[in-house]
Amino acid sequence: MSIQSDLRIQPCVYWPLTGRDVTGVETYGTPQDILVRWVDMAIEFMDANDMKAVSKARVYTPPGLSLGGYIMLGTAAGAEAHPRDNTGASVIRQVQALLDYDGAGTLHRAVL
Repeated sequence: MSIQSDLRIQPCVYWPLTGRDVTGVETYGTPQDILVRWVDMAIEFMDANDMKAVSKARVYTPPGLSLGGYIMLGTAAGAEAHPRDNTGASVIRQVQALLDYDGAGTLHRAVL
């Protein structure tokens, strides 16, 4: 196993941002079960609009999560179809791909 997969042990639900409807409202894909490493942590970072923001958490994720998607601890079986209808669902405000400690792999991280 890699360090990346060793870290990811917490069940989480991910709703990918799929676009916008004709009125401009965001649309989301089907909720997906993924394994993550969730770390509640307030850090200052630059958001997608180059504005300073403070995070609620850093989440080590599998590759492929997108900016604007939503993520929540738990499973899709107990989740509502729309992410905003779920207490605890948070928008992904930054995604990062970082080299792991020995440079042999990549760590994927979402900032909420």
